Amino acid sequence: MDNILWIIKYQEYNSHYNAYGLDIKGALHSEYLANRSYVLSQRKIIKNSKQVKLTNDKLIFFRYMKACGIPTPAVFAVIIDGKILDLNFQPVDMETLKERKNYFIKPIRGSLGSGIEQIHDFEEYCKSKENFMKGRFIVQESVTQHSEMNKLNPKSVNTLRLVTIMDKNGEVSLFSRLLRIGTSKSGYVDNWAKGSLIVGITKDGGLKKYGFYQPGFGTKEQMHPDSKIEFETFKIPYYSQAEEAVIRAHKFFYDMYSVGWDVAITENGCVIIEGNNLWHINGSQTANCGLKKEWYDAVKMYQA
Repeated sequence: MDNILWIIKYQEYNSHYNAYGLDIKGALHSEYLANRSYVLSQRKIIKNSKQVKLTNDKLIFFRYMKACGIPTPAVFAVIIDGKILDLNFQPVDMETLKERKNYFIKPIRGSLGSGIEQIHDFEEYCKSKENFMKGRFIVQESVTQHSEMNKLNPKSVNTLRLVTIMDKNGEVSLFSRLLRIGTSKSGYVDNWAKGSLIVGITKDGGLKKYGFYQPGFGTKEQMHPDSKIEFETFKIPYYSQAEEAVIRAHKFFYDMYSVGWDVAITENGCVIIEGNNLWHINGSQTANCGLKKEWYDAVKMYQA
């Protein structure tokens, strides 16, 4: 009955009904923002943004971040329809790839971890190169994450998703925070859509009690299913630096109202992997709480 009413009110089925905890007696449905409502309001705001391509295109994003002096994993080549080129779009001798180890090949435009391949050595690249014969890809150095982050799950880089919002005066604030942690289900990526867990982050960089799977992969966990670390006992290193970094970075994206940043933590500090203009509200609400009021309070100045 709840979902029928949700469909009538918001014109969508609430696939995150249980993940939000709305199946629990006394849960406040009114606190949760419907995904369709979020997407429509976001699109109205960003439709005139001239900077959206800065986040949609991974090569342009890397070049812009580097020019702004913001730490981000290096892109050292591009692949266009199977041809390997340097960053000046000149052909690269295949022999140079023989020296390269541990890097990622990613579609220049893509999301949710689709099409990403981790390459460990030249032999593995040769086995996978048929996958890159059509389309455009970046070849990006891998990130070696902090030893503490490795304790959670060493098989993937476990990234923070920090969402920032800029008001009309150019002031940037943090809207939501969570950590994505890879599992045996998600393999070498930490994408929620591939089977990772997401955990809310407290203001001091600690983790909240429960980690959540995306519906279809499971429900919730109090400890990591593989490493057995209890989430509530874990604290993210360099967390305050990560917050400062995304707030600083957003100021260079002055024509974008909100950005969902993916941030890795290394032994030397934080590295921003990418920014997303249309980040997903479902994950933020699942890991934390309903954000309907907070979202509409934040966007009302843009809707006036």
